[in-house]
Amino acid sequence: MGRCLIIVAFAFLFVSGCHRAPKPLVGDWASNDPNENMVLEMRPDGTFSMLVGNQVGAGMVTGTYDLTANDFTLHMTGGQGGGNVTMSYKWVGPEEIDLSSKLDAGKSYRLKRFSTRPTAFTPGAGGSSATNPANEELVQATTCLSNVKQSCIASLLYAQDYDQRLPDATVWPDLTMAYSRTKAIYSCPTLQKAGKEGGYAMNSALIDQRMNSLPNPQSVPMIFEVAENAALSADPNSEMLNASRHGGKVSVGYADGHAGSLTK
Repeated sequence: MGRCLIIVAFAFLFVSGCHRAPKPLVGDWASNDPNENMVLEMRPDGTFSMLVGNQVGAGMVTGTYDLTANDFTLHMTGGQGGGNVTMSYKWVGPEEIDLSSKLDAGKSYRLKRFSTRPTAFTPGAGGSSATNPANEELVQATTCLSNVKQSCIASLLYAQDYDQRLPDATVWPDLTMAYSRTKAIYSCPTLQKAGKEGGYAMNSALIDQRMNSLPNPQSVPMIFEVAENAALSADPNSEMLNASRHGGKVSVGYADGHAGSLTK
């Protein structure tokens, strides 16, 4: 009889362990990859916000999530995404996970949790409201890179409608607003957070230039970071921001539409 009770108890513990609730992922997470940044906010109510950015651009998605012991599924309903994505995760430290997409086996992130009390961030509209400095700086840097990328794309769309002629560098935000559809991208998020505007300029050498006259557009700076009080038109060789607002990185967009971060 005693033996039976031991077997039953062992079986109960085994089954209970198999169905143990997964360790909570609630909190603010961020990657430290210099080539591709991710900021992920997992909330207790089952909703999330995720911002991903690299040298090509950045985007934000929002929605709800389902969690198991090894995977979570993001149901993307807002921002720049839609549909469902299932991602696998593995704990590699008390506050660190390796995250990988099941759609792309070669894509993975090492994320660190900076806070277990998430606070919403709003890329493109003044940066992050999160209180953790490391998380906030990462969001702002990624948003800044996205702003420069979107400004370049808006300028190229303008050129398509005006016989390949780029917008006047002295008033380029006004001329490209119809293509970007948002004022927020024309100001660095760090400056926005301080209640200021600006921080970006267009290459003054591109005034009156046509896209088809540029032999190597991928190497020609188009939109780049400048000092907060700088003019909208500037020389990237002498007026590009020297004192970085984003941890030693300065965002630059090029005439072919791609963007990247230079070390300053």
